[in-house]
Amino acid sequence: MAQLGAFSSTAYAVAFRRTVVPRGGTSKHGWRAIGAIMLMLAVAGLLNAVGVPILYAAVAAMVSCAVGALVVRPDLVLPSLWGAGLSGIIYLGLCLLFELLVPGVFERTWRPSILLRGRFLGVPLDELLYGVGSGLAATVFPAWAFRLEFTPLQRPDSRSG
Repeated sequence: MAQLGAFSSTAYAVAFRRTVVPRGGTSKHGWRAIGAIMLMLAVAGLLNAVGVPILYAAVAAMVSCAVGALVVRPDLVLPSLWGAGLSGIIYLGLCLLFELLVPGVFERTWRPSILLRGRFLGVPLDELLYGVGSGLAATVFPAWAFRLEFTPLQRPDSRSG
């Protein structure tokens, strides 16, 4: 799971040559992050407690909290959508590689999809939904929680040095 977090939180910035810089304002950033994480866990836990399978509960929690952050930070809408798409593509690639390394892994170890019964290139659609949801949340969450914004990466001046 750490790998999913690593690439989903950086996919947009790397692909579009962006960096994050402080947006201004002061706050207790750690408390914003902790509060949002607790809210996401509570939403996922509540949904799971009422019978929603944990995969869907997790995606719903990530997406709903990300949308909440996007309401107050509309400047992050485009980066988060790109981050979601890129993460979904990367996750698909990793799932395909996993299937090559462990043939039949999805049939043997994954539960059959409950809501999304289809597959894309043999990968269960609900797994891809998880990859996209993770990318959306991981792109918007750090920027919102720590009051950062995406700006173009500065190219080093080749004349200096």
